[in-house]
Amino acid sequence: MIEAENLEVDKGGTPVLSVASFTAKAGAVTGLIGPSGCGKSTMLNCLGLLEPAARGTLRIGGVDLTRPSTAQPRKF
Repeated sequence: MIEAENLEVDKGGTPVLSVASFTAKAGAVTGLIGPSGCGKSTMLNCLGLLEPAARGTLRIGGVDLTRPSTAQPRKF
């Protein structure tokens, strides 16, 4: 299961993703839709640990990855 609660991402001090929350259950097909520039790619980059969340919580399989240790991203 992937859980995102109140995720916020900043780039250069400018908020580019603001208060995003959702849950994707294991084995479920989940879509991410929205207009151009609304933060879909930023959300996916955050979920893939390519962009850090400035605030909020990201859990994958119950493990909090909001502030991952160096070993955690390798595991996922």
